[in-house]
Amino acid sequence: NINALKKLGLIFCDVKNNYEGAIILFDKVSSLDPSDVDFWASAARCHEKVGNSEKAKEWIETGSRLKAND
Repeated sequence: NINALKKLGLIFCDVKNNYEGAIILFDKVSSLDPSDVDFWASAARCHEKVGNSEKAKEWIETGSRLKAND
């Protein structure tokens, strides 16, 4: 269930500070439904927290592009 994966990813990111775990879940969500842009900012924030600013930038750009196409 995509919604369950998103909720778990947000818990990992925002509550448990388990950024790598959250990234894995967000990557899974994006592979299942790349048009679901609600979680893109959280995914970018997790990438920033682990020091991967290039990947964070990619998530932000992709999310912005998808949102513009809505």
